[in-house]
Amino acid sequence: MRSKAPIFILAAFLFCAYSTRDNENIRFGAPEGGGKRLVKNGFVLSYDTALKSPLWTSYYLKKENITLSGGSSGFFKADASLKPAERLSREDYPSTYEKCPMVPVRDMAYDKKAFSDAFLLTNVCLMSPELKNKKWRELEDAVRYFVKKRGSAWIITGPVFDSKTKKQKRAGKSGIAVAAGFYKIVLYQSEDYAFHAIGFYMDNCADNLPLESYITGVSDIEARTKLVFFDSFPPEVQGIMKKKAVDRAFGGN
Repeated sequence: MRSKAPIFILAAFLFCAYSTRDNENIRFGAPEGGGKRLVKNGFVLSYDTALKSPLWTSYYLKKENITLSGGSSGFFKADASLKPAERLSREDYPSTYEKCPMVPVRDMAYDKKAFSDAFLLTNVCLMSPELKNKKWRELEDAVRYFVKKRGSAWIITGPVFDSKTKKQKRAGKSGIAVAAGFYKIVLYQSEDYAFHAIGFYMDNCADNLPLESYITGVSDIEARTKLVFFDSFPPEVQGIMKKKAVDRAFGGN
C-alpha cells in the first residue's frame, strides 16, 4: 500500500509554513537564478537585461478568473519600470518571430490592470510562429482546462537558452536573445492536500507531437535553465514533486 508520509509532510507544510503576507503568485518561492525581479499586477517575473528576455514568469490562476472572451484587444508596450536604456519597443522585435507573452494575456483578462501588464514587453519572448500558433497554444488551452477541473494552480513559464553553443542566437536590431525552447510548470494541490508538479518542454520550432510527449520533470527543467523552483518546500517534498509526472487531464496515463 502506498505510504501516506508524503501527504502528511505536504499537508503540514501547507498549514504551518505559508504566510498570508507572501505574494500569492510566488507563494512557494521565486525561482532562484539571475535577472531582475519585477512585480506586476497578476504575476511576477524575472527579466534579464542582457538577453532582453524574461527568464521566468509566475502566477496563480483560479478557475473563477478564467474568462470566456479572453479580454479586449491590446498592444505590446515598453516596461516603464526598467531604465530607459534597458527598455525595448515593439519596433525592436523582428517579424520573423512571434511576440509571445509568457504569462498569457487571456489568463489576465479578469482584471484590467493585470491584462494591461501582460502586454509589457518584459513578459515577451521571441517564438517560432509555428510553435506559438499550434502546440504552444494547445498547451495554454490545456492548462486553462486543467485549472477549471482542479480549481486553481501556480503556473511558471519561461525560455530555455542553449548553453551548449558559444554564441547566443539573437534577432532584431536590438539583438534580442532567441530561446532554444520553452518550459511550463503547473503546480497544483490534490484533494488529499498533496502537491504535484507537471513540467512541459517544447523546442522553439514547428512540431506536432501529442501533448503528453512534451511532459517532463521539474528537475529536467531545472537542469536546462539552471534555475531552482519551489525552494520553500522541504527538500524531501521537492524530491518527490520534481520527478516526472503525468496527469490524464494532459493526456497522460
